Amino acid sequence: MTLMQEFLNRSVGWDCILDEFSNNNSTFPPHSIYSTKNGRGQIDIALAGYSRDDIDVVFQDGVLSISSDGVDKPEDVDYAYNGIAKRSFKTKFAIAEHHKIESASMENGMLTIRVVEVLPEHKQPQVIAIN
Repeated sequence: MTLMQEFLNRSVGWDCILDEFSNNNSTFPPHSIYSTKNGRGQIDIALAGYSRDDIDVVFQDGVLSISSDGVDKPEDVDYAYNGIAKRSFKTKFAIAEHHKIESASMENGMLTIRVVEVLPEHKQPQVIAIN
C-alpha cells in the first residue's frame, strides 16, 4: 500500500484539497520549488513573453493559484515559427499551514513567489528558566 493510499484510508475532509490537485497534471509553465539557505521557501515559474499584467496570483485556504488568460498575439504578424507559448494556464501549489506568501515579483520572464513560515506564538519554542 502506498503512503498516499494509507493517508486516504485514514483521513476525513481532505477530498476538496485532493480534488484541487488531481486536476493539475500540466507541466506548463515550467517551475522549480526549493528552500533558500535562510529557510524560506521559493517557487520560480518561467513565464517568457508574459508581463505582470498577464498573470493572476491568488492565495486562499492553503492553495496558491497562478493563472493567465493568455497573451493576445499581434494580428499584423505572420510567424514562420512561434516557439514561445503565451497560452492560458492555471497551476496550483499547496502551501503548508503556518506559511504565508511573503512576496511575488517578476523579472526577466521569471515569476518568483517567496514563502515564509510564521509560527503562532503558541507553536514557538518556549525557553523555561530553571529556578
